[in-house]
Amino acid sequence: RGPGHTDPNGIERVMLIMSISNRPVGSQFDKRQISLGTSYSNKWDMWGLTMKDLAVIETTLGFPWKHLRTLGIWKPKGNRRSHDKKWGWDYLTVACSRIINDQMGFRYEDLEVFVKKMSKFGPIFKYLFGYMPEEGEFDEKDYSIDNGYRDYLRETSKRLVTAASILYSVSCFFYIVLGLVATGFRSTFSRFFKINAVIGLIFYSWIYYVSNTGWGKDIISGEAMKSPFRDRVTTTTMPTMPNKYDVLFSKRLHSPFLSGMNVIHNHQVGNEKLYSLVSQYSGAFSKSYDSPPDLQRKILENISNDIAQIGGRFLENDANGDWIEPSKEEATTLVRRSLVAGSNPITRALYQEVKYLQSECYHGRMRDTVMMQSHSLSNLEELSKVIFDIKMSDKTKKISSALRPRHHIPTKNEMRRKFKDMKVNKKKYIPKVGDAVEYVFDEEGWFRGKIVSIQKRSRTVAIQFADGDYSTDLSMRDVRPFESYKQGERIVANGVECTFEGIKATGDAIVRLDTGGIRITNMDRISRP
Repeated sequence: RGPGHTDPNGIERVMLIMSISNRPVGSQFDKRQISLGTSYSNKWDMWGLTMKDLAVIETTLGFPWKHLRTLGIWKPKGNRRSHDKKWGWDYLTVACSRIINDQMGFRYEDLEVFVKKMSKFGPIFKYLFGYMPEEGEFDEKDYSIDNGYRDYLRETSKRLVTAASILYSVSCFFYIVLGLVATGFRSTFSRFFKINAVIGLIFYSWIYYVSNTGWGKDIISGEAMKSPFRDRVTTTTMPTMPNKYDVLFSKRLHSPFLSGMNVIHNHQVGNEKLYSLVSQYSGAFSKSYDSPPDLQRKILENISNDIAQIGGRFLENDANGDWIEPSKEEATTLVRRSLVAGSNPITRALYQEVKYLQSECYHGRMRDTVMMQSHSLSNLEELSKVIFDIKMSDKTKKISSALRPRHHIPTKNEMRRKFKDMKVNKKKYIPKVGDAVEYVFDEEGWFRGKIVSIQKRSRTVAIQFADGDYSTDLSMRDVRPFESYKQGERIVANGVECTFEGIKATGDAIVRLDTGGIRITNMDRISRP
């Protein structure tokens, strides 16, 4: 595609354009999604292919396999041993989606060009394919425009059925007449019914098979014509028109297969301002580092003031997709969750995954069920509260967190604890294989390691220590589970005494020096004094 290479002095070249999209896999895969993204352009016989089919292109492009595959009816296994055929996008599904959405190549002017082309092949083609419907008008009820293709396909199908019926009737008439003259009544009608029985069996078998294909089921059930958005409902809120300085929290459509839809508002001026503020202040909302609640409140207040100064508001979608202005508390919750998500790559990924699941409830195939409309959304909201909400009570300076990370087992000798400052935990502990534990060696202190095996009869264990040593026949009485460092605990980092403050998402420790400075150091380099 694209302009021809017409420069006589230019270097000869070949340009390959390949469009790749996710295969329609599984019952949860929404086949209408391709109509919501970029229109893909392929040669007619390239539809339905997967990457593995390109390795056996001679087979996949052979007759009649390419015709059946393009229509989504049947395709050979190729070089795959599995009987499960892997399908790409078939032409009929894509064509129906593009017709419904009035996309390039399937608009009214394109239909005019096609009809004129068919009319040039003679009166028969003009009758069969030359019907030209009137251009439809915008339907305010369905928010759609009829581009003429539906009437054209309906009328053309009727004409093809009529022509086929006439041709079949004429053929049967001449066959019966010639058969009566040549072989007699009984023999002629016997062959006539046998031939029609075979033809009918093949035809109805083919209809049954096609009706059970993916796109056949979608057409019969109405899924192919179903809007990806919910029907409008009555709301009590007044919608507003957003301006470029507003911060938009979208609930329209989020999908791991349509990355462009997930970031469609990223270039909104208000959103860009919010993202810059999130990157600046998100560290104070990390759940691995307890920031003072007063500091977090001040940050939220500053963000609201900064957005207001540029003339922006915080807006979100209602059930109909219209933009509404939430309450101050709701807007604060949305901003706070963005800050918590931006403070950690793990919570950021979880934040996006929750959006995917919420979008499935709003726009997925099961969106009209009670499960999606009520139970699933409620459960996702409760999950969001656990993951992204933090308590900022006036009565306490501590922030309760459901996802406070625990650090991994270090592997250096600096993790040894001195015996004079530590006592054996008197609480009864039953060791298990794989437990992270500490073992005391007389006056030398506590050594961290991992239990490899347990001898229940002799009540001894074998431990692989973090410093590389391996010891067996160690008494269970001198073993205790390893405990995480706590904020404010005095530690030794790289040979210098300091205060433990928290852990970053990368697993590194945050320590505060006695001089007041903050350092980031590897967890393997810290120990208790």
